Amino acid sequence: QVSGDVILNAQQVDVLRLMGVTSIANHDAEVNPNLTRVNSEFLKVNNPLPKVFVVNSTEPINQLCDQRNYSQALAAIATATLSTPTSFRKGINDVSFTLDRPAQGTLISLQAFSTGWEWQGKPATRVCRTFNAWNGTFQAGTTYTLNYVPPGWWLSCKVALVGILLMLAAVWLSRRSGSVPPVAPLEAE
Repeated sequence: QVSGDVILNAQQVDVLRLMGVTSIANHDAEVNPNLTRVNSEFLKVNNPLPKVFVVNSTEPINQLCDQRNYSQALAAIATATLSTPTSFRKGINDVSFTLDRPAQGTLISLQAFSTGWEWQGKPATRVCRTFNAWNGTFQAGTTYTLNYVPPGWWLSCKVALVGILLMLAAVWLSRRSGSVPPVAPLEAE
């Protein structure tokens, strides 16, 4: 997060474009062809990356990101892009989208990297040090969904299930051994 008194330079604007940021509030920036002033408070980011897209190769992109050469990374992504979304919907723990063209390559999602992100049960790999990626074949017009399952979720479910089973076993054993006295019926007066 950049404080509001910092004037954004070209490299910072390129990082924002790389992250898919579409607008900036309450910041000034150096003159930049990738920004358009909307009003006194907002700047529109021109040509940000879409939230998901398919590229034919991630090697040059990763190398440029490792070198922190974000303007060249954006150019490499533009050159390598095979398909972009025609629709996009972000839910609480999922992202759904359709693509404009069929493509075989690497799907990149601009969500912050986590192995909790899955596509068809496959965890994400890291691309450009920050984002999620999956290799595959993608069709145009098909709705794809990326799901987020927090890494500790399944472990928590298993621990809770074991706890419930242990409690039920303890109740069953206490009733079976007769250690719980039977409840006497109430008599009517």
